[in-house]
Amino acid sequence: MVVFTVIATIGSLIVPGLTQETGTDLTPYITAVSTEKAIDGEWISATEFTLEDSIRITINYALGADIVTLDSKTVYYQIPSGIGLNDTERGSV
Repeated sequence: MVVFTVIATIGSLIVPGLTQETGTDLTPYITAVSTEKAIDGEWISATEFTLEDSIRITINYALGADIVTLDSKTVYYQIPSGIGLNDTERGSV
């Protein structure tokens, strides 16, 4: 199992101009998701957020050996609308 953590800010609008990534959608391989928000400098488990909250999303996933190959090296996950990332997140799987 692998864990991917993203820190984001709740935004008021869907980010315009998002493009569909190419590769394998990570969604069916997700085994768990947890969300937290920053309160007084600490990360607290939360499921409700307001505008401008800083949140941390931790995504656990498991990929079979045949998902990432030399011919198919990219997986992607579309963060739900209304959540804006400070930067595009990329990393090794």
